[in-house]
Amino acid sequence: MRGYLETMGVSALAIEANEKGDADCDTIHTMTLSTEQSQQVFCIHKQSRVNNLHVKTPMDDQWHDTDLGVMSKCGTAGSEQRRIKSIRVTSQNYQHIRIESTLPTMNGVARVMDNKSLILNDVDIHGCAMPPVLKQELTVWNERTGKSHTTVRYFIPHKPSHDDQSPPATASK
Repeated sequence: MRGYLETMGVSALAIEANEKGDADCDTIHTMTLSTEQSQQVFCIHKQSRVNNLHVKTPMDDQWHDTDLGVMSKCGTAGSEQRRIKSIRVTSQNYQHIRIESTLPTMNGVARVMDNKSLILNDVDIHGCAMPPVLKQELTVWNERTGKSHTTVRYFIPHKPSHDDQSPPATASK
């Protein structure tokens, strides 16, 4: 995630803290697709050492805004402004989801393209069947600097046991 965070203009100290958090604690992504009032709805819950984020948005070709609260720059009086994140979720098929978003940051506006694909029935170089894997291709563009970065990550899907209170579709790093 270093390149992603550097592109967004995150400080070196914050990047180091993120890397330490990733090394110390798994990040769990719980993704569900449901139908509400005849419309498909995508929900993602991201839980990590520093996040407990819930996003719920209709799956359509429309942009939906979420108010993230007030953002202010340290030491800059009167610089408070509302942070509005715009998000659009689409899908090619049941094994793919695309999450596009724009997000104001302390360093300008970030545009993010997050493609998640479930890879099923793949084989390794020896022809052996491999378990399903969730591939994430995450691209960020920093509007202010014009820089972009793509990070590709793979997650192992997890099926909770009957004792587990988590929703049925989860993935962890």
